[in-house]
Amino acid sequence: GCEAGRGSLLGSSACFCPPGSFQGRDGVCQLCAAATYKASYGSEACSSCPTNAVSPTASVAISACVCPLGYSGTANTDCTGCLQATFKPELGAGTCTACPSHTTSATASPALTNCTCLAGYTAASDVIECAACGGGTYKVETGTGACEACPAGTSSADGSAFLASCIPCAAGTYGTTLGVGACETCPAGTTSAVGSDSVGDCTCKPGYAGEVDGVACVACDAWAYKEAGGVGTCSPCPPEETGQLPASSP
Repeated sequence: GCEAGRGSLLGSSACFCPPGSFQGRDGVCQLCAAATYKASYGSEACSSCPTNAVSPTASVAISACVCPLGYSGTANTDCTGCLQATFKPELGAGTCTACPSHTTSATASPALTNCTCLAGYTAASDVIECAACGGGTYKVETGTGACEACPAGTSSADGSAFLASCIPCAAGTYGTTLGVGACETCPAGTTSAVGSDSVGDCTCKPGYAGEVDGVACVACDAWAYKEAGGVGTCSPCPPEETGQLPASSP
């Protein structure tokens, strides 16, 4: 009979390494390594599974080669890693599954838990749909972290992913608090500089009068003017500008 680890073909007295094994340098039969197989008797080397496929040690057929977790393909063919924002939790043939809305994953992800919120989106935990950061906030990192408030005097759109998404409030508006979704309009008759963060930055326009900043200003009456912006009163126009004649002497 054949020594341990060897076998013979029917009708032959010759001893060979059986399927699932090969003859090592020392002449001893050794098991095929994982991700390889050998279907025949003999000393020849084991064959590699198709690209990215895996198999148990001592596999005796290519059918033992299957796509690992995170890889898709059909039987006896190369396996391809799942694309970003998809995953596959099973061994074998099959397609990758899309991650929940507004989440992403690395290529070749093997589990739903690999799906995590996109930048600009947040959730209480992974593996669920993520919600966009509200206006006036942003989130740079992927994952479940909280959205951060934009600086005062700026605003941002929903789903913002960068601090640079926080845009300074336009002239004539202001943002008093962190994380404001939209800048507020200055009171009537006032304006403000770009990026203003307080209603007190709203000051009277030229042609409008008022005693303090941050409140509505009143338009100058007819035949009165005010050239500069800011608090102050309107001045009467000179007589020659109004068409009025100076009072005559008695």
